[in-house]
Amino acid sequence: IVSSGHNEFFEYKPGNKESQRLQEALFHEKQTLIENCLFGVDINPNSVKICRLRLWIELLKNAYYTSDSKFTELETLPNIDINIKQGNSLISRFPLDADLSKSLKGIKYSIDDYRAFVNNYKNATDKEEKRGFEKLIEQIKKDFRTEIGKNDPKVMLMNKRSGELYNLLNQARVFEPTEKEKKEQLKKKEKLEAEINKLATEIEEIKSSAIYKDAFEWRFEFPEVLDKEGNYTGFDAVIGNPPYISLTKLKSYAPYFEADNFETYVKGSDIYCLFYERGIQIIKSNGLLTYITSNSWMRAIYGKPLIDYLSKNSQPLVLLNIEDTQVFEEATVESNIITLKKYKGLKDFDVATLGQDYLFGSSVDEYFQSHKFSFNPTNTDEWIVSNQASSSLKSKIENGSILLGNVGMTINFGIKTGFNEAFIVDKPKYQALVAQDKKSVELLKSIVRGRDLSKYSYNPAEFWMITTFPSLDLDISNYPAIEKHLLSFGKGRLEQKGDVSSRKKTHNQWFETQDSISYWRDFEKPKIVWGEISDKPKFAYDDSNLYAEATTFLMTGKNLKFLLAILNSNVSEWYFNQISTTTGMGTNRWKKYKIEQLPIKDISESDKRPFEKLVDEILMAKKNNPEADTLVLENEIDLLVYKLYELTEEEIKIVEGDGIQ
Repeated sequence: IVSSGHNEFFEYKPGNKESQRLQEALFHEKQTLIENCLFGVDINPNSVKICRLRLWIELLKNAYYTSDSKFTELETLPNIDINIKQGNSLISRFPLDADLSKSLKGIKYSIDDYRAFVNNYKNATDKEEKRGFEKLIEQIKKDFRTEIGKNDPKVMLMNKRSGELYNLLNQARVFEPTEKEKKEQLKKKEKLEAEINKLATEIEEIKSSAIYKDAFEWRFEFPEVLDKEGNYTGFDAVIGNPPYISLTKLKSYAPYFEADNFETYVKGSDIYCLFYERGIQIIKSNGLLTYITSNSWMRAIYGKPLIDYLSKNSQPLVLLNIEDTQVFEEATVESNIITLKKYKGLKDFDVATLGQDYLFGSSVDEYFQSHKFSFNPTNTDEWIVSNQASSSLKSKIENGSILLGNVGMTINFGIKTGFNEAFIVDKPKYQALVAQDKKSVELLKSIVRGRDLSKYSYNPAEFWMITTFPSLDLDISNYPAIEKHLLSFGKGRLEQKGDVSSRKKTHNQWFETQDSISYWRDFEKPKIVWGEISDKPKFAYDDSNLYAEATTFLMTGKNLKFLLAILNSNVSEWYFNQISTTTGMGTNRWKKYKIEQLPIKDISESDKRPFEKLVDEILMAKKNNPEADTLVLENEIDLLVYKLYELTEEEIKIVEGDGIQ
């Protein structure tokens, strides 16, 4: 058996005094760590088995032959499986602060007894002895559940109401009650019975709910983190790689997460946000937590509650942001590694972004130390972590600017039909519908899709949308050709009931689009249109009444051409790379709330004209030929934008990707 230590290797030689001493020391040190310092929970039973096996193998590496057996028999391995448990670490019937003191009085064992039984289980060598301790441990946990359950607020309230009902029905009376008193008694009886039945139903639902099938009771599963009175003290450190699952895919758990008062829970969030909260809850004061997760929480709107929670309950120590760099072979999202302390009082901490200059296989710690800078988390609702030069440049662009969302523009989503196959038609179908009924043209509007857009312009394919918006309050019988076309897809499929065979549940009629589209007039105004997902800014200008479909957004208001110049500039692209959320593979999501965060300089109308003049020239060239090369004009706009934001040559190099990042 070969072991390593202090960069030296040695071969275990049974009987050799020094070799035997070292092998035994390694074995018992590992045993101490595994038995007393390492604990784990996973919902996947196979993951639990693999973890137990790996720890067992790690200990087996330093197994030694005993001197009592004259070096012919190995030292017995302990039962280390009890520290690694299967369960849903987010779901518990009992909170961490549930009072165990009353429960301890209700059972015949103390916390010290419980701790001793766990220790005896680990060192039991006989199978029968091991099974005996296992039964004792399970019985203690069962007794805890029973006793804590008796103190459940719902159970206590139900018992109280049951007592009130008993007293009401069995109270002794000297005189026969009046009719009025009988009615009042009956009314009170019915009210108490209704409340008792409601509480009984809720208690039974909790007991039988599938959500609680794998519920993990941190309150008493690990006696090592309980004091003598049974109070939960917490772990010194938590390390994890939580799962990344949108909570929209776990709708059955939503009522539990809301009822359990997870501060980081919001619809549309990701489950790893809840793991951050649970992790902080289960460590002791000044304990440490290290997670690797997706970094979307730092920029996504759903991450705001998590940022607020971390700011109130922890002090981040270091944060490594990983973008556009494939450090982990199996990772499909951009990640971050964070270490934080459970401590109230947020202050600056060290951050770094692992960029494309990182050499795969080299030391991540050395890279962090050479690229880190101090980050002030109190200046923003989002934690935008890049590097010191980029952070300074970002602040400079923001300084003295107005957010686009505050300059009086209106931004709306493109049209969601809920069933594009029925509502979007090609040219032959358009012509057929108009031929059957000329009134059809009133509802058929030419559309532009995200894929049709490019910088400043678009090249739309010939598609039309049936614009039966609920806000128009149409009578579909007035458009027989369109009614017949829609019915050909099956009325049941078009119904908006939310079941498997129909569209999303709304209050809209079967022939109407999914969204109300009360802003439909904006489609017939001059507008800026862009797609949600794009690797580059592709903001197009339209004044030909095109309607925008679901993969796009549209902006209406004043100074559109000036804003178009800013949005399509290098500065805009660079800035959005700092703040935007991505698809997970580096492609930006140009969402409404991010567009509204673009800093815009407030300048006079006359100062905007040079920008607008260049945009007009580009639009004219693109109108004649959508593929026209307008790079020279676009470069002129970039120079104007650099001057507008007062960028230096070094800062321009950063924006253009040539500067030190």
